[in-house]
Amino acid sequence: DAGGLVPAQLSKKKIPLLLGVTKSITNSFNQNDDVDRDEMTKLANIIKNSSQEYDINELEAITKAKEYYMRCKQDKSFYEIASPDDGVRMKGVHVDGESLATGFATTLVDASVEECAAFELSSLNSRRLKKTDTKNGIVKRVVKAINNHSLYYITARNLNVPTFSPREARVKLTWMKDDSGNLIIDITKTKDIIEHESQYPRSILIDVRSVWVFEPLRPIGKISQTAVTFTTRIDLCGNIPTPIMNKIAPRFLSSTLAMKRLNDKSKEIDAQKRLQIIEKLKRKEIRSGSLSATIFFGNLSREPEEKKKLEGAFPTSDIWLKVGEI
Repeated sequence: DAGGLVPAQLSKKKIPLLLGVTKSITNSFNQNDDVDRDEMTKLANIIKNSSQEYDINELEAITKAKEYYMRCKQDKSFYEIASPDDGVRMKGVHVDGESLATGFATTLVDASVEECAAFELSSLNSRRLKKTDTKNGIVKRVVKAINNHSLYYITARNLNVPTFSPREARVKLTWMKDDSGNLIIDITKTKDIIEHESQYPRSILIDVRSVWVFEPLRPIGKISQTAVTFTTRIDLCGNIPTPIMNKIAPRFLSSTLAMKRLNDKSKEIDAQKRLQIIEKLKRKEIRSGSLSATIFFGNLSREPEEKKKLEGAFPTSDIWLKVGEI
């Protein structure tokens, strides 16, 4: 009770401030990242350690996914698309005025193939992704598991283009790890009846064909490295000018950006490389004429006893070396 006559307009302005404490409490106890990380870890363990049995339709889907990936990889008609991250290369193919477009994104991720696949699959229903739904135009998101290696995924989104209706995609995802250690995720439009999931109002069903390929590379120290390729063909159903398609395309390829950024271990990799350089320099003997200089990094905090000061071209720094004569 504020006391006295308080205008309704002022009350409406102040009430959200009074209730803001609930948001503060929510933020204080927010564990969204921990929850998402736990889900990803569980799925990565399943992918790495659990054997899977596939039916003939799933095996056929993976075979077609590999063939589609190879066709896109060898296609010379792709043109570059501006990427928000220099570490992710994006390309596309679209004929002006047509609704069909193909996008192709490649990057290097500081994680294992299992972690990369688990990141993508668990992200579909993650708290992190749901927070960005409004920004990305997502108005509907449904994930329904079929088994440990397959699921249904339904999304409807506004393209944020005037006069364009929302687009809805209904796909089935299946992952498989092959004998070479590569991991494939096939994403194909499905006509399966998904119980209790009606189409989003006034939306247009689109055709989607996407493939993820994760290839293991040599690790840097103890940090796994994976070459990631994502290719997607989308028929948005309508007359789409190329400039608009180029603007929309990065949204559909944005998963590669998130995967790279949220698994980035640049600092750890730099530390590993510095250790490798130090180990090499510990063993490296530099010879010049009758002088032999051996550089020791065992205890960098201790200054050499018989040191000589070298006057260099950089007045702000002093260089001290200890040289032993043979």
